[in-house]
Amino acid sequence: MTNGLAKEITRNSDHILIAMSGELTIHSAPDFHKSLLDLGNTANSHWVFDLQEITYIDSAGVGTLVDIFRRSKKNGSRMSLVGMNRQVRSVFEITKLDKFFPIFESVQDALDS
Repeated sequence: MTNGLAKEITRNSDHILIAMSGELTIHSAPDFHKSLLDLGNTANSHWVFDLQEITYIDSAGVGTLVDIFRRSKKNGSRMSLVGMNRQVRSVFEITKLDKFFPIFESVQDALDS
């Protein structure tokens, strides 16, 4: 992936784990979004975004995650967010998106859901 946002992508038969690092902002979100779409059709998969090393997110970054969430639901997939730091989590709480996204403390918790 571009911009170094996805430091590791692990795919298996039932989930895609995307471990991210850096800032998900208006500068990095468009290329990141395109890269996610380039992963192809992943019907019936569980997309797990590990945000443990995301230091900052703005509205463009949130918009990217919302779009991927909507697309995943449309093709029968699920999406979870895990490992948010306090600052990133507050963005989701302020916008009430913590009620919209399944958010977990760990990757294992998300995979077990």
